[in-house]
Amino acid sequence: MDALKMPDLTGQNAIIFAATSSDMGLFLAETFAKCGANVALSSRHEQKLIDSCAALKEATGKEFRYYLSDAIDTADVEATVKRANDEMGKISIIVNLKAQK
Repeated sequence: MDALKMPDLTGQNAIIFAATSSDMGLFLAETFAKCGANVALSSRHEQKLIDSCAALKEATGKEFRYYLSDAIDTADVEATVKRANDEMGKISIIVNLKAQK
């Protein structure tokens, strides 16, 4: 069986909600970035976002944005996506790693 080919995400913009709540969010952020995407992280914990962005930059050489938001608050998620769209360009990949209340 052939290995899976990594997709080319060059020029795509991604945002990952609840990005710092598990290793999955950071894994996805690193993978998306290595595939060429511009990536933003979102969480309620600013220091974790700052630390995560720094670690991801060190791992990939790419800059990462972050947004403070609550991943289970629909209005907050929508507002954050709108803000990211305004600042990054069209968001084509949205991942939310939190379940609803």
